[in-house]
Amino acid sequence: MICLADNDIILKLACCDLLAEAMEAWESAPDDVYVLGSAVHKLLRPNDPTKALVKPSEPEYARLRAFFGAVRIIMAVPPPEEIVAFDDALKIDPGEAILFAATAEYPEAIVATGDKKSLASLAGAQNEICARVCERMAGRCSCFEQTMLKVIDGIGF
Repeated sequence: MICLADNDIILKLACCDLLAEAMEAWESAPDDVYVLGSAVHKLLRPNDPTKALVKPSEPEYARLRAFFGAVRIIMAVPPPEEIVAFDDALKIDPGEAILFAATAEYPEAIVATGDKKSLASLAGAQNEICARVCERMAGRCSCFEQTMLKVIDGIGF
């Protein structure tokens, strides 16, 4: 199954050494996982405490490098009207907006995110376009905690 994964969940899973298990939980092969074009540059930048809340160590960097070597970059061009609608909805950052909009190109995909606030913002937005995106994504989201529960169901605690 195609999975559109955001930077937050990728970093959290790399820190837990659970990237492979998460892909299994999402029922996705590595080449079925799509990430933001900015993910590689953001998550593999040199350790800079002024720019990162989490400072990955070398094992996390190695996991991230291997992960990014196996997955794909989202190449879908989001519909402009959706990006504008997301700009109007508070707490939806540009990366999440791209993931949400990419579900138009990948209608069967799940969205794996570590940002539940953006999901709540999308669901609470009072515009027709966001409502349409919510319908499209219904039952197709997996937050970090849901992913962890699936991993635990699969391999144990």
